[in-house]
Amino acid sequence: VRGLEPSSEALPIWAMRGIDVEVGDATAMPFRNNQFDTVISSHVIEHIHNDSLAVSEIIRVAKSRAIVVVPFGNVDEKNPGSPHVHYYNRINFRNLICSCCTKDESVEIYCLPHHHIDNLIAIIDK
Repeated sequence: VRGLEPSSEALPIWAMRGIDVEVGDATAMPFRNNQFDTVISSHVIEHIHNDSLAVSEIIRVAKSRAIVVVPFGNVDEKNPGSPHVHYYNRINFRNLICSCCTKDESVEIYCLPHHHIDNLIAIIDK
């Protein structure tokens, strides 16, 4: 398991959890094409201005599968953390994911209701 963080401030938290994390930018990942069997991004791309580039990078470094999870709708009142740049519904999330995929990649989109924040999940198989 490896992770990517935009700031070195979070590295001690990941170290306590025993997870190897690099500092880097999700829109220019410091990893090779197809480096990881599966890449998971959970509640990240809604904070990134160029969400399309971030999704493309997630897919690029995934060898077999990429999973992208975002909150469904405007959840700012439930979000005590960093502000959201994007808000997703089933249509714009599917459009974003599909615009980053090739015709050889299959995409499934799911909605996962939750008592705190509902989620949209994209599973991209290469």
